[in-house]
Amino acid sequence: MEHKPKILFLGHSAQFGGAELSLVDLVRPYAASAAVLLFEDGPLKDALEAEHILVRTEHLSLGHIRRKSGLLPLFVAACGLIKLIVKTSKIAADFDLLYANTLKSALVAMFAGVLARRPVIIHLRDILSLEHFSRFNIVSFVFLSNWLSRYVIANSNATAQAYIDHGGRANKVVTVYNGFDFSVDPMAKSERLSILREQMELSSTGKVIGCFSRISSWKGQDILLRSVEQLKIPVTVLFVGGPLFGESEFFERLKNLACELGIEERIKFLGFRRDVADLMLICDVVVHPSVLPEPFGRAVVEAMLLGRPVVASAAGGVLEILDDQTGFLFPPADVAALTKTLGHCLENLEEAKAIALKAQEAALNRFSLEKMQQSISSVLRKI
Repeated sequence: MEHKPKILFLGHSAQFGGAELSLVDLVRPYAASAAVLLFEDGPLKDALEAEHILVRTEHLSLGHIRRKSGLLPLFVAACGLIKLIVKTSKIAADFDLLYANTLKSALVAMFAGVLARRPVIIHLRDILSLEHFSRFNIVSFVFLSNWLSRYVIANSNATAQAYIDHGGRANKVVTVYNGFDFSVDPMAKSERLSILREQMELSSTGKVIGCFSRISSWKGQDILLRSVEQLKIPVTVLFVGGPLFGESEFFERLKNLACELGIEERIKFLGFRRDVADLMLICDVVVHPSVLPEPFGRAVVEAMLLGRPVVASAAGGVLEILDDQTGFLFPPADVAALTKTLGHCLENLEEAKAIALKAQEAALNRFSLEKMQQSISSVLRKI
């Protein structure tokens, strides 16, 4: 029987985002001997505990440490950070290794690993670029991770290459794609979806576009709104996801834009939902309109697994997931191109569905939950 290492997983946020959803899947195979250390309370803690996973909480607000921030916020947070690092090192003494699920938690894990003399793995889920991060944050993270981590697991080749381009050591970077287990009960599906369409006040014949992502300026929800205003086909758009990490102002601008364009009655902001699979299944097309390169593209794979046609920005990790045979790509931030592509899909749904079936088969082969867990296990065996 394979020895299951005792792992202390770290995450700075307890709110649901792509990284946090993936964390639940990462921890599950090690649940009997692992623990998760979160820096706040929230729904993620409840979800982990529902899986009978031990969760510890050490409160530390890192909200003022932004991706674009410099040295000053670190000085402001220094006292709390030092205390948390010391506490984490004492907790880590009972485990074989530390696994940081986010960049902010990596800051704590690397120094705690030194004090506890435990190896550290960092799961890198962001493309290190000046569009997202300050130069100080990029240089600091790469320098520290080169010396204080054993492996950096990247969620795509695009993420891995950006890390290497900024000086990260290539011999410690491993690409592991996110894995998924999207099973849908065909017997119950039809009734569930009919009820959901009624709740959403969707007509039986109207076309539905879905956008599944946290609300953020670089996710391109405003590009989609401008495109829908130009579409000749009447549609309803479901925005599934809410603002995180200080994006409330953009969310308000987004709602105001829908009003300015005169399409507010066709737009539904649903916030974070756990029934993502069902919501995707009532969509005719799923759109992923990010204006900057995506590190991976979780919603893209989820839609593929469910057989939904996907229209996505052609950049970053998405290009490792979709091609012209399995989806519909358009240049990032190009409203006209998105409008044309959406119009083609909605007017030729049978063609779009045939392409979606090819995408579904490809996704089932490449992005299974079992494959991800096996890849993570192989990294752990190297330590």
